[in-house]
Amino acid sequence: MMGINPWVDFPLDYRRQEVPELLAMLRAGDCVSLIGLSGMGKSNLMGFLAYRAKSSTPDGPICILIDCNRLQEDQAEAFFHLILARIQDYSGMGESQERVIIGDPYQSLDRAVASLTEKSNHTAALLLDSFDGPARALDRPVFNLLRALRDSHKCRLSYLLATRRPLEVLCDADKIREFNDLFVANKLWLGPLDEKDARWTLQLFAKRHRRDFDRTAVDNLLYLSGRHPGLLKAIASAWSSRNPSTPAAWLDHPAISRECELLWGDLPEVARNAAQSATNMDENETLRRGGLAKGGKLFSPVFRAFVAAQSDHLLRLNQATGEVFRSGTSLPISLTSKEFALLAYFLGHPGAVCQKDDLIKAVWPEDRIFEKGIRDDSLAQLVRRLRVKIELDPSDPRFLITVPGRGYRMIHSA
Repeated sequence: MMGINPWVDFPLDYRRQEVPELLAMLRAGDCVSLIGLSGMGKSNLMGFLAYRAKSSTPDGPICILIDCNRLQEDQAEAFFHLILARIQDYSGMGESQERVIIGDPYQSLDRAVASLTEKSNHTAALLLDSFDGPARALDRPVFNLLRALRDSHKCRLSYLLATRRPLEVLCDADKIREFNDLFVANKLWLGPLDEKDARWTLQLFAKRHRRDFDRTAVDNLLYLSGRHPGLLKAIASAWSSRNPSTPAAWLDHPAISRECELLWGDLPEVARNAAQSATNMDENETLRRGGLAKGGKLFSPVFRAFVAAQSDHLLRLNQATGEVFRSGTSLPISLTSKEFALLAYFLGHPGAVCQKDDLIKAVWPEDRIFEKGIRDDSLAQLVRRLRVKIELDPSDPRFLITVPGRGYRMIHSA
């Protein structure tokens, strides 16, 4: 059973845009995918739905929070055991009822869900927080069982998944095919806090840490953080030791740089490229829907400073002069024509897996007839020569990565 409710002091209108929309979909028995980049406050929102929002919505769904971080192992039995335990905790059944039946997790969950919904006459929603790990680790039969469970209790049972990336990005499409169909129509991206929630979050932080921020400090904190919850708290914790007029200076603080690194790590390569080039950011789905870009600018001056610093670690090719730059420094190398063609192709397809046939056509366009064994060997030799010139350690490449059985991938920054 749950102990102290950490959401008891949250204002009832917390996340006033997202909560009503989520509750309406869950009340209707719809499944929802909640996508939020690192530090955006997904867990707070999930906990709020489970333990606070219900007090203002008596006709709302039963929301049962399942924290996937509590999984001690990424196996089907442990996963189903966690879900069943949380349902039983909510129902007050505790250890008096059966846990997962060995070899038949579906039967146990089916009984528990049926009992829960019949007694309450409400729809039930399983709130699967931090679902990224299970999404990657669990096998197809688990997702099929989850789909079957929902189908057995259609319009009475729904799922709310909280992940850092869309489910179809986390998993192989075939593994989650039927399960993912439940979420196609209902995807909600979680962005930074609105101003009211951000000010309340800062007030709560100040109370807990016995800090005092005047009006000017609060305005600066909201501006520097872009109202990103994790970044807001990190900057607030370092407030007395930094100059608010120089955003880059804040990156020296470990907690602040960590928040930026986590955000950066969540971004796919195409989103990173858009952020670094500062072009078409509003057209990039991850930046726009994730709340990182608005009006052609990144949401936070501190995060903008972080992104600018990442540009110093790029591998770049000046196609006019043939110069290669690594970490902003021109390398003392000279590329052959084929090395140049290969590197240009890779840099033109950052992050993508480049198939061997496509690479060969780009580098040896004049060779209409080229036996497969010979050309594969020639490509491998060319890749080795290029690595010697561009990598810090060719035996442990950071930029030019082999993708076994498929080809190669250029990581734009090391």
